[in-house]
Amino acid sequence: IFFRSCWMPDANEDTEANKPRRKKRKVGPKSSPAFEGSGGIDTDVPVPQELCALLGLDEDNTAAERANSGARVRNVGHMDGLWATYVYIPVPSTSVMQGASEAQHIAHALNSGWKFYDVDQYHVSLSRTLFLQHREIEPLVQRLSTALQGFQRFSMQFGTAGLYVNEEKTTSFLGLNVTKGNRQVCDLIAAVDSVLRELNHEVYFEDPKPHCTVQWTSANLTKAAKQALQQRNPPEKVSIHNVGVLQSPVWAEAAVVCMKSGNKFFDIRLTSATP
Repeated sequence: IFFRSCWMPDANEDTEANKPRRKKRKVGPKSSPAFEGSGGIDTDVPVPQELCALLGLDEDNTAAERANSGARVRNVGHMDGLWATYVYIPVPSTSVMQGASEAQHIAHALNSGWKFYDVDQYHVSLSRTLFLQHREIEPLVQRLSTALQGFQRFSMQFGTAGLYVNEEKTTSFLGLNVTKGNRQVCDLIAAVDSVLRELNHEVYFEDPKPHCTVQWTSANLTKAAKQALQQRNPPEKVSIHNVGVLQSPVWAEAAVVCMKSGNKFFDIRLTSATP
C-alpha cells in the first residue's frame, strides 16, 4: 500500500475537507464555449418562496441563475469528525482527452444550450462517497489491500458517451463509458463492496455502469436528454447512459486502485499479468 499525504482537489465530489474552515462560494472552472446557454436545464432545488419574497427575488430566475453560475450544489454539508472517502481507478488525462472532446460534441449535438464544466481529475469510481471516522480509515485500507491482492492490471476502452445524474438530482455528469474491461471493473466493484459490507458501510449502486466523468453541470438533464434522444431513436432504445458512440475510442490502463479520504491518498497496486 502506498500512502500519499498531499492535498488535491476532489474532481467529482462536493463533500471534502475535515477541518473547520470558512465557507466560500464555490465556482466551477471555465466552461467550454460550445456549451454557453441554459437550454434544457431542469433544476430541482428551488429557493424557498418565503426567502424569495423576503429578498424580493424571482424564484424561477434565481434557480436558472444558479444553474448557469457554475456553482455546484453541496449535497452533504461538512460534518465534524467525518472524512469524505471514496475508492476509484485513476485515469490519466492524456489517455482520454480526445474522447472527452468527442463526448462534448455529442452532447452539444443533443442540445447546444447545455452548459458544462470540466472536471479536475479523471477517474472510474468503485464506490459511493463514504463518511468515515478517522479510526475507520486504516482498517478499510488494510481490508481493501487484502481483497484486491489477486487482481491484475488491465486495459479499459472508452467507446461511448453517457449522461449520469446524482441521487439528489442536482448535478448531471457527462462521461465516457467503459466498453472493454467492463467486467474487470465490475469485479473490482464487487470486491470493494464485499469489504464495505463487512465493515457495515454502504455499498455501490446496483447494476453499476462504469464510466469516467469528463464534465458536469448543476442541473438535472434527464428529461431534456430523453426528449432529444427520442427524436432520433425508438423509445425502447433511449438511454441517457448511452447518448452516442465515439468515432475514435480511447484506452487507459487500470494499474492501481486508489482511496481518497479527506486530504489523504492511498494506492493499492494491481499485479502485472504473468507472461
